[in-house]
Amino acid sequence: MFNFDVKLLIILLIGIDIVIFGGFIVLIRRFSLLKRNFRFEKEIKIFESTIRDAEHLSNQFNAQLNEKHRLIKSLNLKLDRRIDDLNKIMDRSDILLETRQGRFEPAGESEQNSESRRTRILSLAQKGCDAEEISRRLSISRGEVMLVLNLRPPVGTNDKAGRR
Repeated sequence: MFNFDVKLLIILLIGIDIVIFGGFIVLIRRFSLLKRNFRFEKEIKIFESTIRDAEHLSNQFNAQLNEKHRLIKSLNLKLDRRIDDLNKIMDRSDILLETRQGRFEPAGESEQNSESRRTRILSLAQKGCDAEEISRRLSISRGEVMLVLNLRPPVGTNDKAGRR
């Protein structure tokens, strides 16, 4: 909405400038053909003051447009930051919700899911993902990812031996 208004105001400002410039050129040509006399001087003074007033208004209008444009940019940046913050909060709440829902699984399924989750964590770690990325992708807490990564067997040892 504001973007359209700013564009319209800029076009209007350019149009006013063109009309003023065209009128000024027409007046100069017209007056250059006339003889210099008192009436000519009087008309020029009237037009000069009108042109000065129009230029002054045009400059004020341009300054107001620039200020509105700056304010709109500032508001857009603030809104973008707030949207990013809200998205982060929603992601965190989704992770917490899924983590809490995962605690109420039956005992047999919980162990299978735990092993599956451990396998997925280790697989992503081998692919080069850091703990934060793994946590985000699997929707589990960063602490759980760090625990699994810290308990993994050292490189070159048998995986079964490392779990004992």
